[in-house]
Amino acid sequence: MAASLIPRSVRVIDVSARDGLQNVKQRVTTRHKVDLILLLSAVGFRDIELRSAVSPKAIPQLADCQDVLSDIRIQGLMQDTAVRAITLVPNARRLDVVRKNKGRAVAVFVSASEGFSQANIQCDVETGLQRAAQVTLQARADGLLTNPFLNASTVCLKLVATRSAWVTQLESAKVWAAMGKGLSAFDSSVAGLGGCPYAPGAKGNVASEDLIYSLHKAGIATGVDYDAIVEVGRFVDTNLGLGNYSRAGTANLSSLAPRANSAKRLHWSVDLLTDELEVHRNGRNLRSP
Repeated sequence: MAASLIPRSVRVIDVSARDGLQNVKQRVTTRHKVDLILLLSAVGFRDIELRSAVSPKAIPQLADCQDVLSDIRIQGLMQDTAVRAITLVPNARRLDVVRKNKGRAVAVFVSASEGFSQANIQCDVETGLQRAAQVTLQARADGLLTNPFLNASTVCLKLVATRSAWVTQLESAKVWAAMGKGLSAFDSSVAGLGGCPYAPGAKGNVASEDLIYSLHKAGIATGVDYDAIVEVGRFVDTNLGLGNYSRAGTANLSSLAPRANSAKRLHWSVDLLTDELEVHRNGRNLRSP
């Protein structure tokens, strides 16, 4: 990517509490969901997806949408004008959930794939676009902020994924390709959490830690404290028991973890060496010395 095309700053939208958790089978308590959202705000995220106003039967993990949104701490976050606390809304009727809880921002979902659109929202792409337009128009009429969302896998029909000297993951390469097209706002999820119940085999989101690490290494500001977001990944693994699929995050945590003796030290081999960056690998973990 030409240096002139690299933005000075990027808006990272963390979707851990919504998209990140929606495919998790084990129960995650409402308290832990609220704690996760507040941690994301504390480390510097200014765009956070809270919940999705969908049927509890469709996605059981999101059944406590009302409980999360009505929590007094989340209420305070939603009224913070420096933060865009977002609720995903599938149709205009579900806007009532946002209004009832005095929310200020909504997102809509559109897929360019007919098969995924049918599986996910039981309609074709054209109908999905019409629904999204209805939600957006009504939300704006109500004075709400809107944040349209396009299924990431379909973007690659539109963008050429290129390997950057700063990234090694395909998902991150899509971000760099998108920046080359003028985009500057991207979704990610702490610890790489994610997946969709209507897209078997979906691997989740690009990890917030990995995305922010690569952006910061390139001199692109995000407003997020990288070291602090790594600790949120630890929270996801330790308190929620969901694992940590961030390469940069787990590498950072491994380097900070106390070692009983030298025999237990990780062996790092050079994975990527360029004029801009040196990356070492241990299994799926990456680090930059």
